[in-house]
Amino acid sequence: MIDTDSGDVSIFVSYVRADDEAAYSRISKISRDLSATYTSMTGLVVKSFLDVESIRLGESWQDRIRSGLDSATILLAFITPAYLRSAACRSEFTDFLAFLPSESGRKLIIPIILFDRDRLDRLFSDDEIWIQVKELQNMDGSNLRTIEPGSQEWMTKILDLTTRIEEILEQVSTEVEASGSTVIDPVVLTAEGKEEGEGYLDLMSVAEEKIHAISELTEEYGRLLNLYTEKLNVVEPEMRRASSFSQKLAVANRLAALIDPIVSQCDEVSIELQRAISDSSPGIVTMIRMASTQSLSNGPEAAQLVEFLENIRKLGNSGIESTGQVNGLIASIEGSKGASARLDRPLQNLQTALLRFAESRSHFKTWVDEVEQQNAVD
Repeated sequence: MIDTDSGDVSIFVSYVRADDEAAYSRISKISRDLSATYTSMTGLVVKSFLDVESIRLGESWQDRIRSGLDSATILLAFITPAYLRSAACRSEFTDFLAFLPSESGRKLIIPIILFDRDRLDRLFSDDEIWIQVKELQNMDGSNLRTIEPGSQEWMTKILDLTTRIEEILEQVSTEVEASGSTVIDPVVLTAEGKEEGEGYLDLMSVAEEKIHAISELTEEYGRLLNLYTEKLNVVEPEMRRASSFSQKLAVANRLAALIDPIVSQCDEVSIELQRAISDSSPGIVTMIRMASTQSLSNGPEAAQLVEFLENIRKLGNSGIESTGQVNGLIASIEGSKGASARLDRPLQNLQTALLRFAESRSHFKTWVDEVEQQNAVD
């Protein structure tokens, strides 16, 4: 059961401001009505974080989740096309998902789909976050954009959402108590796909292999981006010398031909890297947390474990630095689009690959945070 003496529930609302404005502040109203209804139903105080910056300002959500459900935390994500194209919102979603690798923890993310599902499927069929949204316990909120706030239909929807949150918290709390663990203990899968609760050498072996692959893929991605920049630098003087629109178009189309194979490779590497990171993150986080146990830290493999964790920390920091440089490149590509239809295609594909790469930051940051958390405990 949830500890009702602990005080409060935190709900982090992830959304795009343009969606709220387009729906005449309905997302803001949903959040306020939800808080009031939850307090009325449970007697618990609800702290809602609404702004795009709120999760950044309230990063203590990681500590709240670490401590279990004494202070329960929910991520409420309002899913629209604009949300799935927002780097900030995608980062919020993947930050939470990366920190909650277990099935119990994932239930603390509630996507509310504010748009027609068929349209989202057409637009984002291969989008990793949309795929994750469909796998989670999402809610249909498509009519929330049009129904009148305060009406019977509106209040019924708010009540349904409040009940869903209460049920999820109760369910996760029960699972946590039954396992004697916390909501962030991940389910670990070996290379053969079997669940394992013990065997840290097996976990370390798999994680070591994955970390090596991730390091190589990250370096390859950096090499490809440097190659892309080189091609831009070659063409830029030609564009400046072009004296007519037809000449500029010819240069733009030549650039498209030059970067097409690079962009294709970027797309392949970014998909492979994203999968490697997602597949290995639960095992890596498990190893970091196991490192704090007395028997493991004093065992014969202690020195190897220390080196292993240091490698994770270095890789995580390197990944954070690499992905942090991507946002500027995404913005510059956006400014370059529109000049040539032939050039727009690879630029759009590169943006997608860059966004996929940027989302790896959530996992890198989780690794570093966990290592530093364990070092602080030790």
